[in-house]
Amino acid sequence: MKRKILSVFLCSVILSGSACGCNNQIETSNQVSPSETNISSSVDTGILNSLNHMTLCEKSFSFPCLYGDFDDAFTLGNGYYFDDVGYTYYEMFQGEKIVASIGIEGEQSENNNDKKIVMMIVEREQLADLTIGDITGDSEQADWIKIFGEPDNKSDDEKNGLIEYLTESIDVTIIFKNGKASELTLVMKGE
Repeated sequence: MKRKILSVFLCSVILSGSACGCNNQIETSNQVSPSETNISSSVDTGILNSLNHMTLCEKSFSFPCLYGDFDDAFTLGNGYYFDDVGYTYYEMFQGEKIVASIGIEGEQSENNNDKKIVMMIVEREQLADLTIGDITGDSEQADWIKIFGEPDNKSDDEKNGLIEYLTESIDVTIIFKNGKASELTLVMKGE
């Protein structure tokens, strides 16, 4: 009996949270003034331009890109297909070292060279091997804001928080620990 009550309670919390989130989104979008739209689009342009000038382990690329844009020095671990989002999740290696976790469009395949990378997560150890524009991946929050502009969402704690940029085509989330970026997540939105 207690399990049923708990299940019903959790479901109602989730559903009410979903409804509130949708309602807030609609209200926010209806309240945007033309000047705010221009600021947002200039931030979006800055982010997208920066994501066109990236390096990972000294390999230049842009996000999104094709897996084939990375050379033979990069390999993939075993993949896991997520039907709900339509991509296969892999760990990407350079030699024995994991350099990123990526999502490649479509189901798992032997040849992914012509498939698009639609999600990328780079964590603390690998962030030192990542550059975006003029900054390294493990930079401080102020450096990220300088290159990307004011974020859409930002936690109060600069040392141990996150910033989030939500563009029309790509979402960028950067998590900070002890004042430095500890995880960067790039997700391409559905087309």
